[in-house]
Amino acid sequence: MQTMSRKQKIRSRLSIFLIVLVIFSFAFSSFVIITNLNDRSKDSLILSEGYRATGTVTDKVICHDSPDEIVYTFTTFDGKHITTQMPDRWGALFGKVNIGSSITIAYDPANPNENFPVERGVQPLWNIITDVAYPVVIGIIALIVSIIGWLAN
Repeated sequence: MQTMSRKQKIRSRLSIFLIVLVIFSFAFSSFVIITNLNDRSKDSLILSEGYRATGTVTDKVICHDSPDEIVYTFTTFDGKHITTQMPDRWGALFGKVNIGSSITIAYDPANPNENFPVERGVQPLWNIITDVAYPVVIGIIALIVSIIGWLAN
């Protein structure tokens, strides 16, 4: 019976780690894609079939380690007052509005807390691609390194 050398054991463990990294990278990327496409679909539906209201920007929050946020209020068709703090993930609105600015809000009448400024729009497809680019690249690099390791044995 042949025993593995120390170098072979390290390569074997590295290969297993890289395979797990590849699986994790692609699973994470799939989760992000599905989640973002679901959000995009929901927002598109609200934008096309939801109600509209005029809202007022009540605050702008500068965040150093996450997207800046806009706080706004609006009143639904049935008189409910809604206040929302929304991260401006794509930078589509923060620099264009001031406190006191009027904005158009699209919302789901069945659940008015599902809302967003019309001016923000729906999440761009390029944003979904960039959200998953890093884990996919890491997964591809890990896959290439694993294949090179197997070929070297």
